[in-house]
Amino acid sequence: MCVIVPTRNNVFENRYIYNIQSILNQNYTNYLVVIVDDHSDDSTGSLIERYLRKKNVSSKRVVVVKKNRREGSLANIYFAMHNYCKDYTVTLEVDGDDELIGNNVFKLFNAIYQSKNPGFAYSNHVYYS
Repeated sequence: MCVIVPTRNNVFENRYIYNIQSILNQNYTNYLVVIVDDHSDDSTGSLIERYLRKKNVSSKRVVVVKKNRREGSLANIYFAMHNYCKDYTVTLEVDGDDELIGNNVFKLFNAIYQSKNPGFAYSNHVYYS
């Protein structure tokens, strides 16, 4: 599974930490995470790199790409898919300020794709403040 995380300016309230930790806490471990920082104004990309080093996360598990110009979320998803995820049959996109609730989200998506061969799957969101 390849998990693409487009992000931009997600330092507020440490959203990037909640995002990354919710991904790393998943029970399913056969995945690659590609975080694409869309030329953030607030050092999001550098803070993510620092956080991953602090947590001793392998660069083989999580790749951080810091873009030198703003391109938008869809362009960054496309970039990650074609440069990092082309060998994966399941690709999941998680926005940089999103948090996965529960530790079995990746297992669920993987099971869906293995059992029914869907074209795509999606989930709902919960907004809280």
